[in-house]
Amino acid sequence: MREVRAAEPTAGMIPVFFHDMISLKGSAGMKASEEEVGRKISMFLHGSFPDGQYVNESDLPRIAALLKEYSNVSVSVGKSILNDGHLDCIITVSRFLAGSQLRYEIRSHGIRKMYYDSLIWIDEIEGWDAFLD
Repeated sequence: MREVRAAEPTAGMIPVFFHDMISLKGSAGMKASEEEVGRKISMFLHGSFPDGQYVNESDLPRIAALLKEYSNVSVSVGKSILNDGHLDCIITVSRFLAGSQLRYEIRSHGIRKMYYDSLIWIDEIEGWDAFLD
């Protein structure tokens, strides 16, 4: 695993390579169902119906460590389904011929964490270049 630098605490953004930090798959022989995983991580879930459930950024390593005992469960961090620049904690439970994903927003002190790409300016230049050609 690579070393991960922390983002500015006031910026509310996570560097691009943050998703590499927590990408763990269990190694033990035990298998879990989606309900089991939900019960196991319920103490780390916050929020209510209108806002949706979320996990705190500081709890991500603990969630990954709890679920490490299951061989069919993997925990990762990825972009939000809405593609709005925010991050989700993605817990994948794989089963024979099926599988499911549990997705939760990642927040820090109640603020949604943003996906931060320090090289986004290159994409902007390429976009303008293509537009002008």
